[in-house]
Amino acid sequence: MKFIETKLETLVDLFGGELASFDGNGKPDSGLLLSGIQSLEHGQASHLGFFTNPKLKEQLRNSAIGVVMVRANQFDELVQ
Repeated sequence: MKFIETKLETLVDLFGGELASFDGNGKPDSGLLLSGIQSLEHGQASHLGFFTNPKLKEQLRNSAIGVVMVRANQFDELVQ
């Protein structure tokens, strides 16, 4: 499956949600151009990833991935 380069703001418009930062440095750049979907382990700054397993919290913190989608009910736990 081919991923079409997409701006982060386009995904937020399509799927809803909100932009937030885990490190408290403000919201991410909504104009960020995403070039693909990748795992937390292999993702780079232009990749989108998903976080669903709380056991991978450290992997998320150490990841170079640019954007991660998380459930709203997990976000507060991740910023602690």
